[in-house]
Amino acid sequence: GTPILYYGDELGMEQVPIPEDEQLDTAHSRDGARTPMPWAKTRDREWWIRHGDLTRNVEDMRADETSTLWFTKRLLELRRASPELRSGSYASVEADQGVWSWRRGDGYSVAVNLSDRPRAVRGLQGSIRLDTGLARIGEAATRTLSLAPWEGVVVGG
Repeated sequence: GTPILYYGDELGMEQVPIPEDEQLDTAHSRDGARTPMPWAKTRDREWWIRHGDLTRNVEDMRADETSTLWFTKRLLELRRASPELRSGSYASVEADQGVWSWRRGDGYSVAVNLSDRPRAVRGLQGSIRLDTGLARIGEAATRTLSLAPWEGVVVGG
C-alpha cells in the first residue's frame, strides 16, 4: 500500500491540547494537530496557534542520527532502494497477539510489536535491514524473532 506521513510524523509530534478559548476550528477542534513545525528549541516567533513540545524539533533531530527524523529518512531510503517494498504483493504473517506482521513480495517482511510486552514472530527470513532501535541492523532473523515492546523490524534477503 501507499505509506502516509502526516505533518509532524517525522518528528514524532503529538496532538497539542489547545484551550477552548484559543481554538480556531471550533466546529471540529482539529487545532491540536495543526500546530507550527518546531524548527528549533525556541519559538522563532508568535504564530496564530501555540507550539507543542519544542524538545522534538528539526534542528536537534538533524544532528541526532538516532532520532525519529533519521529513522524516517532510513525507512524512505530502504523503500526507494527495494522495489518489493514499493510494489510487492502483501501477505499477513502469523504472530503473537499485539504484533502486526506482513510479507512484501518474496524478499521482505515487516513486524511491529504494538504492545507493552515482549512478543514473538515466526517465519521471517533474511537479515534485519532496519529496526526501530537501530541496534539490530544486520542480525539474522532467527526461527522465532523476539520483539521488545513497541519495537519494529524490516527483514530482507
